[in-house]
Amino acid sequence: RVQGCTFRNANFGILAAWNAIRRVSVVDNTFQTIGTAAIRHDNAAGEVTFSEISGNHFVACTNGIDIVQATQNLICRDNTFDGVSGWCLTVRDIYAGTELRNSVFTGNHARPNCANGLRIAVVNGAWDYCIVRDNILQPCTGIDYSLAAGNGNGVAVNNL
Repeated sequence: RVQGCTFRNANFGILAAWNAIRRVSVVDNTFQTIGTAAIRHDNAAGEVTFSEISGNHFVACTNGIDIVQATQNLICRDNTFDGVSGWCLTVRDIYAGTELRNSVFTGNHARPNCANGLRIAVVNGAWDYCIVRDNILQPCTGIDYSLAAGNGNGVAVNNL
């Protein structure tokens, strides 16, 4: 569990790679002036890498949360993004065998000075059984939501 920490003036706040972490909670932290991504997992490989990312504040970061090749059973909620110049939250490069499944994205909020909100990007994999609800990312100046096709057994509702 990573809780109550402040990360500032670095390329990454938290950086993990393939098989580096399992079921980590990142709760109530501040990430300020982070160059590449405040929280990034390269090659999550469809595993349960983060169990919870919640209550964090991202200030003047290039990207907030960046998960490559999906994850499972993630609760990502109640995070605030302020001055993010790339994506506030992205799960990308989802290939076959690295599906995004059983995850919840709720209550995340972007201030009007953020570029892009939430992106779920599939290459040839899938995402399913996920809930995307009650996020306020519409204030972003670029793309508020970019959700790949899929998630037939999940829901995406009440997002502004």
